Amino acid sequence: MRDPAFHKPNRLQGQLLIADPSVHDETFYKSVIVISAHSKKRGATGLILNHPSTISVGELVDDEELRPLWHLPVHIGGPVDRDKLIFAALSWNKKFSIETRLSPEEAISYLQDPNCVVCAYAGHSSWTQGQLENELKHSTWIVTPPSAELANSSFEPSLWKKTLSSISPFHRILAETPRDVFLN
Repeated sequence: MRDPAFHKPNRLQGQLLIADPSVHDETFYKSVIVISAHSKKRGATGLILNHPSTISVGELVDDEELRPLWHLPVHIGGPVDRDKLIFAALSWNKKFSIETRLSPEEAISYLQDPNCVVCAYAGHSSWTQGQLENELKHSTWIVTPPSAELANSSFEPSLWKKTLSSISPFHRILAETPRDVFLN
């Protein structure tokens, strides 16, 4: 059962949004999004964790100073500003935190932290004032806190099923829902 407290705007930053199986929009189908910022007045921003592209940072940037980042796969962070490369650090010390819009130099420094995962994203996800709250009221997203296991996850498409299944037995069944339930 979803916790109604998660509908409060100040509780969404740092939370995961898991797309409900009924979401068929190609951008967000089976997406797991980490909310990096959320306020009642400004709306929300986040990054899709599980939509990898087929390219790495090194294919986009050939600056020798950025060589430590070249191996990072570039994920599609969302439909907004897809022409911009965003670096983020997700960390799990005693609790989850996310730092976004890192400079390349900051991203390189986070690579040294064993409690951090540094990721590269093309674009981000964004909601206007009240838009995300409205989507939550219509059960578009399932909100859950990130677990420490996320640190050891590969941010591949399978993350949706794995994360959704870990919430409860009901969600485990929901994670098995086919795209078109009428073909079942």
